[in-house]
Amino acid sequence: MAIHERGTTVLSNGTGAGWFIAGALIVALIGGALVLALDVFERGDTLSIELEMPRVDVPKVELPEVDVPTLDVPPADLRD
Repeated sequence: MAIHERGTTVLSNGTGAGWFIAGALIVALIGGALVLALDVFERGDTLSIELEMPRVDVPKVELPEVDVPTLDVPPADLRD
């Protein structure tokens, strides 16, 4: 009697990117349906966005007085 070896061959028809795109499309459709169902975007004529900045108590920084010399010669583009 002969001994036969059995092997398994795996065939693949892609990299799985199609499943990723299909899953993303399903998630987008479910999200869009929820947005429409919950009426997230109100049907109004105006849009109001308010930002409130927190008050932070920061001490003022005093800058030292600096004596800046004056330039007696006009800049090159103003000379005759």
